[in-house]
Amino acid sequence: KAGAAISNIQNADVILVDGRSDYGRGFIREWGKDADKVILEHLWVSACIAAAKFLGKDDEWGGFLSVDDGLPIGSGETELEGMETQYALNVS
Repeated sequence: KAGAAISNIQNADVILVDGRSDYGRGFIREWGKDADKVILEHLWVSACIAAAKFLGKDDEWGGFLSVDDGLPIGSGETELEGMETQYALNVS
């Protein structure tokens, strides 16, 4: 379903993260390589509400697209298997 939160990140189209946290940066690093996934800063949701519309690809994701900065991540960098997130969505 479009806009539905899902429990398995592998099935997500969009992943919302806090790119300032180690977990968020880990998700960006791990899943940002997947061309079928879009990694966005979690504030994207508030921006969509404020704009009263879905800020998608045509809107350049409202400027909230996350990219890997390449900097070292804390101790959990490779421990991404088994992490759960409530911010995985299907948008199609």
